[in-house]
Amino acid sequence: MSPPSHGGEFASPHDLTSKHERVAKLTHELASASLSRDRSVPRLVALMRKVDSIVDHEIEEAHKAFGEPVCRAGCDLCCHRGVRATIPEVVLAADYVASHFDPQEHQAFIERTRQYVQATAARRGSDVQGREACPLLVAGRCTIYEARPLLCRAAASRDIGICRSWNAGHGANVSLPELATDREVAAGAALGAGVSRLFSSAGPTMGQAYD
Repeated sequence: MSPPSHGGEFASPHDLTSKHERVAKLTHELASASLSRDRSVPRLVALMRKVDSIVDHEIEEAHKAFGEPVCRAGCDLCCHRGVRATIPEVVLAADYVASHFDPQEHQAFIERTRQYVQATAARRGSDVQGREACPLLVAGRCTIYEARPLLCRAAASRDIGICRSWNAGHGANVSLPELATDREVAAGAALGAGVSRLFSSAGPTMGQAYD
């Protein structure tokens, strides 16, 4: 199903890719300068917050160009898919949990994670998608929303019906439909590659994504 037309002249894929490559270069330089002085966890967390701020701005600009998504607070359909995250993203999420969860919330999160690991163990490392809820999802809300990974930040839909159909799918190999336009895919790929290069500044394995 094609995204709706929003009228007006939008930037070409090449323009957006070039723009995001420039942003990626700037963030990479920021990371290199920052991590050359200090590679501690607090420094990495502070750097990730800056990166998230840049990414959020770029995503907002893309939404202005291509049309606002139908995603709203309380809609958690895309929170029932597997998400890959880099080590710096995991460090930021762990820091958020440590500083915002009380003991009961922390214990409940550990239990949800244990259940999630058991439920997804057979599919680990494969491209097969299940429908298990993310262990960080509580009452339809992300408990680390401010520190969520890039893949979660970039998730956007213009047709909630497609998301509902995916979530209710009966086949384990059914994939979440791609709702982005070619221009968004091109721009997102450039930004994602740049962020990966940025993470690699923190160490040889930092730019790799893990389940």
